[in-house]
Amino acid sequence: MVVASFAADSQSILHAFKENGQTALAGFLADTMVSSLLRLAESGHSPLLVPVPSSAANYKKRGFKPTRVLAKRLCRESGQACALTDSLSFKRIVADQAQLDAEARKANLADSMVADSRVAGREVILFDDVVTTGSTLIEAARAVTLAGGKMIGFLAFAETILKTKSKS
Repeated sequence: MVVASFAADSQSILHAFKENGQTALAGFLADTMVSSLLRLAESGHSPLLVPVPSSAANYKKRGFKPTRVLAKRLCRESGQACALTDSLSFKRIVADQAQLDAEARKANLADSMVADSRVAGREVILFDDVVTTGSTLIEAARAVTLAGGKMIGFLAFAETILKTKSKS
C-alpha cells in the first residue's frame, strides 16, 4: 500500500527528511500513513512492522536510518497497531540504488538481506519510504519468508516509476 506518488511535494519532503536530517518531518509523514497502516494491521494478528534496512554507506552519510525513524513514529501514531522490529539487515555490501536502473537494482539486491528469528511464525508488514522498482521490497520479502515470517503486506509513503537509465 502506497500513500502518495513521488511528485514534487512528496519528493521535497522526503529529501528534507532523509538527506537534510529534518527528522521532525517524521510526524507529518507518519500522520499521512496511519490509516493505511491500520487497514493493513487489521488483516493480521499482532503483525510486525519491519523497516527495510539502510545500506552502511547511507547510514554513515546520514547518521540515522530514515525508515527506522519513520516506522517508529508510525507505530506510536497508530496506537501501537503493530510491533516494530529491526529484523532485516544486509548480509553483504550493496551499491547505492539511486543511480541504478531497474535491472541493476534487482541484481544489486539479489540475496543481499537476511531476517532474524523475530519474524519466525509472525505476520509481517514491510515498510519503506519510497518504492521505485519494488526490488527492495521483493528482496526483503524473500528474506522474511526464508526466516519463517508470513508476509501480509507492505507500506510505503511514496512510489515512483524509475525513469532513468543506469549512469554507471
